[in-house]
Amino acid sequence: HTDDAASKETQYLRRRCFNCHTTEPPSWRRSTLQPGKIVCNKCGLYERTHLRPRPLRFDELRA
Repeated sequence: HTDDAASKETQYLRRRCFNCHTTEPPSWRRSTLQPGKIVCNKCGLYERTHLRPRPLRFDELRA
């Protein structure tokens, strides 16, 4: 698995979200906070809206 945006997905190389490490999202986005990295749609939208990485646990949202 790779989180590099420049790498193409092949039969042997799969993409992985740089933030949450998911491998099967409906779509991918380029990270705005980490240039050159790829993130899933959820993490990408959160980054763009909140200007920070999406928390992986609900507890972190309340901090």
